[in-house]
Amino acid sequence: MYRLVCATLSLLLLAGCQQQGVSAHRYGPPEGTSPAYWQVAAYYDKPPIGPEVARGVLFWSHGVSGQNVQWKGKPLRFVKKFADEGWDVIKVNRNNLHERSWNASGPKHVADLQERARKARSDGYRRVVLGGQSYGGAISLEAASIAGIADGVIAIAPGHGSDACGKGYGIGRRADTLPRQLREALERNEAPRTVLMVADGDECVGFNRPHASYRETLQASGSSFVFLDDTMPIRGHFAGNTNQFDRWYGQCIVEFLDAVGAPKRGETACPSPSPVPAYLLPDGYRPPADGGPGSLLGAWSGSYSIGKRGTRNLCLLVEQEHAGSFRAEVAFGAGSQRKASMVTARRYFSIDASGGSFVYERNKYRMTVEADAERKNVSVTIRTEKGKEYRSRLKRGCSLLDDWPLFG
Repeated sequence: MYRLVCATLSLLLLAGCQQQGVSAHRYGPPEGTSPAYWQVAAYYDKPPIGPEVARGVLFWSHGVSGQNVQWKGKPLRFVKKFADEGWDVIKVNRNNLHERSWNASGPKHVADLQERARKARSDGYRRVVLGGQSYGGAISLEAASIAGIADGVIAIAPGHGSDACGKGYGIGRRADTLPRQLREALERNEAPRTVLMVADGDECVGFNRPHASYRETLQASGSSFVFLDDTMPIRGHFAGNTNQFDRWYGQCIVEFLDAVGAPKRGETACPSPSPVPAYLLPDGYRPPADGGPGSLLGAWSGSYSIGKRGTRNLCLLVEQEHAGSFRAEVAFGAGSQRKASMVTARRYFSIDASGGSFVYERNKYRMTVEADAERKNVSVTIRTEKGKEYRSRLKRGCSLLDDWPLFG
């Protein structure tokens, strides 16, 4: 497989692709090697098709967490849309043992990415986009500081270091200097099109709320940009990797960067949904009607504690009911802090041996619905694959709209 990827990408002359071998991990380097950088196709079901056919190439860079391995993670969910639209999506990986401070390692990462972009351009790619999450977003933005390197840049929650994350207020806190570093990177950015996302409640930004200064910097640059800021109804450093971000903003980002012709100056809006959904239900979904006393049919709602992360809301939409089973859409919301990825799935519950509970079970995940005969006392217990348990009492009805904004 690794030989195939390298052969397909030989036109890009990737560091590490001169090595022939099979990786022990789908995103890993050839077994027995330890290069500082290497790249692989981001999606095995969407292999690179080359500069003559592809609409462009997107180089995706991952984040950092000290010297912990980060290259095993997939690109953010919305990035797959580029591959679906005919772009070659290439994941640029960094050896975690080579990660140091930004001053020590950052310039090396930037230079490596710039060289990949130049080679892709010389090989004939019509458009080159650099993108990344967190530290990878900062690398991408800094790499676009030379004119002609990139046609676009995607910086999702960009940051020049992970040591400020979760520190809050503090003397000498790195988060105090990160906004300045990001503004300076935006000022140097030469990409004609820029996508920037900095959500509210980003644990790596702190409490100084620099969003207005970011927008002013983007406006002063005269470039074309999309800025997804603290007004988004998704919060936290990982807002860009939620299912709702993918659905609400992913296609808009692709269309912005995929547009043909000279970009218009100023901001392009990727609007948030209005009103804001509390759950990510299928398009056009109609909740089932209440089945009345003695029936589970209809909508049920509840919430459960997830510790320091607040509470998680859920909606159980029972669509079909039989003597020993029922079918339901099970929807999990974004939680009280609006930082969780919304998830919805159709589940089939069967009555257990005791006759008092309905169970959905797959692998080590188990969801149990307990209900009395009159369906007046209904509860759900969730046991995750890691053995954690959450329990919630359910009540009739489920509000499908969020009460955003949280603070008025």
